Amino acid sequence: MAESFRIHNNHKHIELRLKLSLFLLAVIISAAALFYRSTEGWSLINSLYFAVSTASTVGYGDLTPSHEISKIFTIVFIILSTTLTLYSISLVAQKGIILHMHKKEEEK
Repeated sequence: MAESFRIHNNHKHIELRLKLSLFLLAVIISAAALFYRSTEGWSLINSLYFAVSTASTVGYGDLTPSHEISKIFTIVFIILSTTLTLYSISLVAQKGIILHMHKKEEEK
């Protein structure tokens, strides 16, 4: 019983952290898109496309920042967005493991 409570409590904690990390990722991507739109003069869709492809580590290379400040911003953006993306993926994995453990606990 105590194990089941702990698993349920961990599940809620992970779910909260996942929601927060996805929210922060959305905020960072949106801010980056607005930054590129204003600094590089790209359309909103191109700015968002570049921000998402950079955050997801795809980086097609069809758009590249041309201003020095944009390049510096992109370095910081890559570090932050990649870290948050990987953290979010790890939370999804943790959530899956806990759900699996909870299911096993219920089978007993």
